[in-house]
Amino acid sequence: MNNKKMCVFLCIIIVFFASRYCIFVSYSTLSQCSSCFLYPILRVQQCMIEPLKKWWEQSVAIDELRQRSMLAHQECALLRAENIALHSIVRYQQETQELIRFKMRYNMHSGVVAQVLARHFSEQSHFFLVNAGSRQGIKKDMVAVYNNCLVGKVIEVYPWYCKVGLITDSECKIAAFCAKTTTNGILEGLNKDDVMMLRYVSHLSQVIEGDVIVSSGQGLIFPAGFGLGTIIHIAKENLFYTIRVKPMIDLQSMQHCIIIAKEQIESGGI
Repeated sequence: MNNKKMCVFLCIIIVFFASRYCIFVSYSTLSQCSSCFLYPILRVQQCMIEPLKKWWEQSVAIDELRQRSMLAHQECALLRAENIALHSIVRYQQETQELIRFKMRYNMHSGVVAQVLARHFSEQSHFFLVNAGSRQGIKKDMVAVYNNCLVGKVIEVYPWYCKVGLITDSECKIAAFCAKTTTNGILEGLNKDDVMMLRYVSHLSQVIEGDVIVSSGQGLIFPAGFGLGTIIHIAKENLFYTIRVKPMIDLQSMQHCIIIAKEQIESGGI
């Protein structure tokens, strides 16, 4: 009896381990087969999906960088515009500071600081167009000055601007004298921006090269004591000298001037 029980017990054990082995073998075989199909998918993911994922991440990063770059360029443009504006303000202040100080010597309600809008230099005429007209109280025959130098006189007036005939224009004639020798003459333009002529100076008078020519104030238009130019050449012809004068200011680069009338100069101002 005991032998029968022992045989039954052994059979049960053998069946149990045999079933476990079969299940294990079956599971292992299934896993092996599945791996054959899974491996190519993993390789495809590695070769295609991952690069695409990285490309997408880089693309998003590039778009963000582009947006940041655009914002940086916009900020840079704004800063550059502000910088230009500041430089312009500083330059305008530097250019007009001397004019404002000079204007203090005149009636503050009469002199007008004007900006040069256009320049005309030809063999026929020399003139400026400046942004001051009848609405600012500008009248014909008022004079334009800059840093104690004469620029010209107003020859035409419009509501918002006026035309200034320059001292280098052939129609402009100014009573003048030499600063060192006090020799008198008439300064005339030649329609050249780099030279004028001092005429009607007697050959008996003393003239020195390098001397400064100053307005004498004789006449009804141009006031006394304003610089005009410097003597650069002297030649004696018959009864008069031929005297070439270089303008004291560079009319080609001038940006501003003061428009004022002779009678508005303070008594004893210059």
